Amino acid sequence: MVYYAILLGCLLAQSNLRVNSNRAGFLALAQLTPVFLFGSKNSPAAFLLGRGYEKLNVLHRWSGRGIWLMATVHGSLWINQYLRAGQPAYLTTMKPRLGMAAYATLCMIVILSLRPVRKRFYGLFYFTHIVAVIVFFVIITYHTPYTIPWIFPPVAIYSLDLFLRLLRYRIKDAHLESRDTQMTLVHIPHVTGGWVAGQHVNLRVLFPQGWAESHSLTILNAPRETSALTVTPQADNYYPSGPVTPSQSDVHPGGLTLAVRACGDWTRALNAFAQAGPGSKGREHATVILDGPYGGSSLDFGDFESVLLVSGGSGVTFTLGILDDLVGRIVKLRRSRGERTRRVVFAWYIRSFGAIAWFERYFMAIARAASAIRAGDGEKEGEVEIDVQFRVFVTCLCNPEAVPLIPKLTVEIAKPSISELLAPLLDETRLTGVAGGVGVAASGPESLTRTAQNAVASVGVREAAAVGGVEVHTELFSI
Repeated sequence: MVYYAILLGCLLAQSNLRVNSNRAGFLALAQLTPVFLFGSKNSPAAFLLGRGYEKLNVLHRWSGRGIWLMATVHGSLWINQYLRAGQPAYLTTMKPRLGMAAYATLCMIVILSLRPVRKRFYGLFYFTHIVAVIVFFVIITYHTPYTIPWIFPPVAIYSLDLFLRLLRYRIKDAHLESRDTQMTLVHIPHVTGGWVAGQHVNLRVLFPQGWAESHSLTILNAPRETSALTVTPQADNYYPSGPVTPSQSDVHPGGLTLAVRACGDWTRALNAFAQAGPGSKGREHATVILDGPYGGSSLDFGDFESVLLVSGGSGVTFTLGILDDLVGRIVKLRRSRGERTRRVVFAWYIRSFGAIAWFERYFMAIARAASAIRAGDGEKEGEVEIDVQFRVFVTCLCNPEAVPLIPKLTVEIAKPSISELLAPLLDETRLTGVAGGVGVAASGPESLTRTAQNAVASVGVREAAAVGGVEVHTELFSI
C-alpha cells in the first residue's frame, strides 16, 4: 500500500493527465529497475536488506503490477484524447500501434503471472515470462527513444545476476533414490559444505525427460560439521571418493540431500527415472547442476531455550534441516557456540502414515543422537542434554501399519492448531525460571505460515516477557 501511495502521489502531484499522460508512461519505465532489483536471485537489494530474494519477490510482483497500472493510465488517456479530438486515424500510425503492442505484451505477462495460472502452468509461465519481457523491451524501445536510458539498469542488474549465478554453478554426480511413487531423494555426496541449515538451491537434473527445467528445493540436512546425521561412524564412509554405488544407500550420505515430492510433470518424471534404475528400491545415477545456496532462516534457533518446529507436507525439509543443525551443534560441538536450546518440539502435518517412511532414517538418526548425549569431563549433568519430541499429525486413515518405531515419536490422527502446540511449550519454559526465549519456525503452505504468525502474535506481552520473548520465522512453500 505504501508503494502504491507513493506511486499515485508521483502521478497526480501538479499534473494535467488529460492533456498529457506521458508522466504515467515515464512512471511505468521508472519501475523497470525495481522489478528487476526485487526479482533477481543475487539482487543488491537482498544483500543490503539482509533478506533472501524469495522474501523480496512479493515486491517484484507488485512493482510489476505497478508498471501495468501506469501503462494502462498512459495508454487509455492518450487514446481518449485522440478520440475526443476527432483524430482516431492517428491511432493507426506506427507509434500508437507499437504502444498498444507493448501494452498487450505487458497484459500477457501480468495475466500469466497470477498465482492460479502460475501454479497450474508453471512451465508456460516461466517460458513466457522471459520471452515476453524481451519482446516488451524491444517494442517499447521502438515506441519511444526515451525508453533507452531506462533499459540499461534492468539489463545491468540481470547481467550481474547471471554472472554471479554462473560463479555459483556446480556440476556434480548425484544418486537418486525413489522412496516410493511420491518421493525422490537426491543425494549429492561430494558437496559437503558451503551452505547453512534452511537454505535452498536450484536443482537441474540432466535426465532425458527434464534436463531443461530447474526447481528450487530446500536442503534437508545440515553441513557435515554440524549435522547430527553424521554422528555414527558408518555415516562418515557412506560414499567412497569414487562413483556412487547403489548398495550404499542405507544410511545418510553426509553430503547434500534434497527431497523432491512427485506432484508435477517434472517431479513425477524424476521419480519414474529413479525407479527405473538398478536395484529393487529405486536407485539411479545422474549428473546435476546446482545453483545456490539461497535464503535461510532469519533466526538462530540455538539462541532459544525452547523451539517449536512446525511444517506441513513438503515443508518438512526446512524444519528437518534446522533440527539436524541444532541437535548436531549440541551433540558435536557441546554447545561451544553458546547454544541455549533444551527442548524441541518437531511437529509435522501430513495426509498419510506412509509419508513418515520418507524420512524415517533421518528422524531415527537425530532421535538417537539427541538421546545418546551425556555429560563429559568438566560438564555438569544436564548441561548438554537436549529433549527432542517428534509429533506427527495425520489427516487421513491411510496405511497406519506404515508407522516406524522412532524414539520419542508420537503419531496422532488429529490436526491441532499451532497455538495448541505452542501453549505447553510456553508453560514449560516459564516454569524453568530461566526465560531463555521461545523460537518458532513454520514452513509449508501459506495457510500454515499465516497461522503460525498469528499464533505468535496472539501471545500476550506479559506472557512473552515471562519466557524471554517469542519469535517466529516462516518459509512459504508455494510457486
